[in-house]
Amino acid sequence: LHFCPGVDIWDGNAAIQIQPRIENDRPIRVQPPHKPPTAIITQSDISSLSGRGVVAIDGGYTTIRASCIHNCAATGVYIGGPGSGATVERTDVVYNGNGNARSRRGIARGHSGVYLEQGVAVMTDCNVSNNALTGCSAVSRDNAFLTITDSDMMGNGTLQLEMPPNGTESRSRSVWRNNHMATLGNGRFRSGFVVPPATTVDGEGGALAGGGGGADEPIASPASAAL
Repeated sequence: LHFCPGVDIWDGNAAIQIQPRIENDRPIRVQPPHKPPTAIITQSDISSLSGRGVVAIDGGYTTIRASCIHNCAATGVYIGGPGSGATVERTDVVYNGNGNARSRRGIARGHSGVYLEQGVAVMTDCNVSNNALTGCSAVSRDNAFLTITDSDMMGNGTLQLEMPPNGTESRSRSVWRNNHMATLGNGRFRSGFVVPPATTVDGEGGALAGGGGGADEPIASPASAAL
């Protein structure tokens, strides 16, 4: 469980952040034969009351297996910057993006479960459900390559799966198949962790859990917000 007094999710307010060393406000790119900063996360229960869950940026890479990322004030998993990447397997990313219940001047409600700004993300057999904004978003038109298979995306606040526009490099190199998407529902949990329900900034139970099934949610291109 992560909590810090700051509210800047763009500068390290995350439970786990994978990032190269910064000098003069710029990331130091790792050159071969050296390896980029990498984190392997397995069978972990991750939550942040003040910011994001897991962040891989500026060339950082993470592998997440059999874990649960939930009830983060902001985005559950964020991948950004050229060369960044994540492999996510048998993991639940649920109830994220509802803001900071401890501070009304903190993180506002309205963030995604998985947000791929730039880089590569491969997701297999995951549950990305009941997040405040989108379930999974891939944003960059030419450098956001998402593969998501055999996964549930259900009951998220807006779109279940947000893909780059048709005709873009990112769209042509992304893959989505054999997924279950619905506007209502909870998805099938994979990690084995027991997850508490979402709360709003008022500290009251959120209405994100939904119930039962729903109509399939269409795939759409990115909205204007970047979270």
